Formats: sequence, structure tokens, C-alpha cells
Amino acid sequence: MSAEAAARYLIGQRAPDAILGDRLPEELRPHSLQDAIAIQMATMAVLGPIGGWKVGAANVTAEPSASPLALSGIRQSPGTVHARTRIAECEIGFRFAKALPPRDAPYTEVEVIDAIGSCQATIEAVDPRFTNHGGLDPLTILADCGMHGGLVVGEPIAEWRPEMFRLLKVVSTVN
Repeated sequence: MSAEAAARYLIGQRAPDAILGDRLPEELRPHSLQDAIAIQMATMAVLGPIGGWKVGAANVTAEPSASPLALSGIRQSPGTVHARTRIAECEIGFRFAKALPPRDAPYTEVEVIDAIGSCQATIEAVDPRFTNHGGLDPLTILADCGMHGGLVVGEPIAEWRPEMFRLLKVVSTVN
């Protein structure tokens, strides 16, 4: 598996006139987490620089995954993102005021919260590079940067606490 070849394929699938296939060709598919990350980084080497990260988990017990987001695909609200699909995710984004460099001991929840400078509403356009995106394996989705298409970021809120999100309600209206 060549990370650069897989990245070139996925970048080509981002073109508005690309003819999408059902899946990543077998010879380009990642077979490990390291393969998927290598494809992400090869993609960012072309699309970059990295402007943020998409981090999430399928449920509360699942291990989180992360995908880099190209700065070129991030817009401030009001913003427009072009995507082939009409899949949008209402999310909360965080901007860090302090770095959390790698270390042997995991960071505590308090340390992470203290490092965050602001939160903001975000809307992510999901734009898979495949027609059969519902049947993709997790490593292909990760290699495809989480099927990210673009991100619109709202105004930052500096005075926030995690408790705010327990009762948060979101209304998404599509015209």
C-alpha cells in the first residue's frame, strides 16, 4: 500500500466532476491505523496546511479517532461549503489557547479544559469520496479524513464550561 498513491486517488475523488466508485481500490486500502494516518498525512501534504482536527467516537465507549482538516476547507460563519452530498453535522469546535505537547502521562480532564481558549458552533459538510459510503470500513473512512468536506465555524465563546453542553439543543434547518 502506497500512502502517496492512495492520497492522490482520494484527492482526485474530491474534484466536482469525479466519477465516484463504491470503495477504495484494494491495492490502496489501509490495513492498519498507521496506514490510514500515513494516507491522511500524504493528503495534507498536498491539500494542507492543517487548520484543525476532526475528533470523535462512534459512542461513549468507542476509542476516538482524529482526522486532519485542511485550512483551505475551513470558513468563518457565514460561510459556504460546496459538497456533493447533503450531509451536515452540527458540532462544537474548540480552539486551544495552550499547547498540549506529547508526554508519557495522559493529560487530565482539568488540564485539557484549562488549555482550551474558546468553543464555537460548527457545521461540518460531510463529503465522502465514494458512492457506497455507508458500507466503508473504518480504516478507509479514517484515511479519507473522516469523509470531511468542509467546515463553517461560528463566533468563539470564551466563557464556557463543559456543563453547558449537557442540555444543549441544536436545531438544523435546511432550505
